[in-house]
Amino acid sequence: MTHCCRYLLNYVFCDFRGSFDGGGTSLVATLRGEIAEPTPPPARYEPPDFVQRITTSQYAVLTALAGNDSATAQRLQGRVTQMVDCAVRDQPGDRYVLVLAGFDKKNQYLLRHWDAIQSRLAPADALLDEAAKRFFRILSIRRRRRVLHHAVDRTRARRGIRLSRG
Repeated sequence: MTHCCRYLLNYVFCDFRGSFDGGGTSLVATLRGEIAEPTPPPARYEPPDFVQRITTSQYAVLTALAGNDSATAQRLQGRVTQMVDCAVRDQPGDRYVLVLAGFDKKNQYLLRHWDAIQSRLAPADALLDEAAKRFFRILSIRRRRRVLHHAVDRTRARRGIRLSRG
């Protein structure tokens, strides 16, 4: 086990959205404080069945494409796109669904331009822009870290630290 600086032994959450000064003050206070609780290990990802079906189907599309069986890849991609569209409609803010939707658009692009790609060309296409939008949307999803907020708040309370929030 590698020994880390004390502040690397737990997550640090500081909110810079309201005010840079407020976020900076929060960061400095947190780094000077004690670790309230050890960092829990990340939970093992257990994808829902529909995510697993879509992932497996996308892999099948790419396998067919890599085997130069574009007819099978096209047929499979049509089914995958239907599953992805349904998932996006049902869970538009789910980050895993958005990842799958981004890969779906990328795979549609690959199928549409396979011959050009094999010739080392990258044709411009709105599908790539749509894929990029899905991937960038994932980056804007902010996971809730209530446990970490409470740990930092308890440490601050023990030390009598009060921070103004901007």
